[in-house]
Amino acid sequence: AIQRISNPELTMRFVLLVLLLILLLIGFCTSQQESPEMGEARLLSACMGPRGEDAVDKVILALADGADINVQDGKSGQTPLMAAVLRGKEKIVKYLLEQGADVTIGEKQGYTAAHGAAFQGRKDIVDLLVKHGIDAKEDQHDDGYLPFHRACWGREKRHTEVVEYLLDLGVDVNVLSANGKACIDMTSNDETIDLLLERGSKPPQDKKDEL
Repeated sequence: AIQRISNPELTMRFVLLVLLLILLLIGFCTSQQESPEMGEARLLSACMGPRGEDAVDKVILALADGADINVQDGKSGQTPLMAAVLRGKEKIVKYLLEQGADVTIGEKQGYTAAHGAAFQGRKDIVDLLVKHGIDAKEDQHDDGYLPFHRACWGREKRHTEVVEYLLDLGVDVNVLSANGKACIDMTSNDETIDLLLERGSKPPQDKKDEL
């Protein structure tokens, strides 16, 4: 004879089936989760991508998935912040700073974000860094140059804008690098030269030699 299954027994089997399905679903979701290393690769990729791709949404997702905000690229040593600074990704830079990215970590050769932003002539990014605690006036690299000096090398108007910003911040117009050169001795940018002279720079060393 066929044994009838009581209602309590049906209920128990149904509960067990539901629990089994839940366990299977949890296992599937766990298998789909990426490792922290994969999240960090996505974070670096978003920051090191082509200039103009300021995809802050990708950075937000990578950090939400647990990526280390200060992870360093294995080849260049660049952090996400440094990579974004060098590529002019201002939205990403702003978001990373707001999330507590370390502004003092240098890349493989020790250059910090302030040096990168000044060298690239990115005044708005220098301003963001300063507002988040970096000392752009005193951040001297082991090679003896300040961010100010790196901006002096640039030939574009944007480099002059960084020079002016740093002067307004309090950098001495005649501050010397380790090799004894002032900004005016390093630059061939006419706009920068005019600005430096207006701000009280001494004449270039080659000009002083002619006097």
